[in-house]
Amino acid sequence: MNDIEINKILSNVKFKFAKTMPKFPHEYTLKETWHDEELFVKCVKHIYENGKTELFFKTFNKYYYANGYKYWCYAMINPHKENLVHWTEKKSFITHSVKHYAENLCILINRAKL
Repeated sequence: MNDIEINKILSNVKFKFAKTMPKFPHEYTLKETWHDEELFVKCVKHIYENGKTELFFKTFNKYYYANGYKYWCYAMINPHKENLVHWTEKKSFITHSVKHYAENLCILINRAKL
């Protein structure tokens, strides 16, 4: 899918305000609320494959800019290895491919207004 298609999907999805983090205002959408789980996975993969690598405190992540928002998921990226993400499992980092992460581990997409 291209940017235009992904941007349209992301602009039509219902996001909910993350009230547990008022000092860092953002919204999220849960995988379980999507009617089409495959579209969710495609969006997550698109964020990682087309997003910009940026530092968030001491970790790197991928951020995708569209529709006046900054989108991201919760998995750190290894800036030295392409297409690999790190996910915390029992206080240790496990490395996965972006595909595996998107299909099996990612449960939400976040966004913040620019």
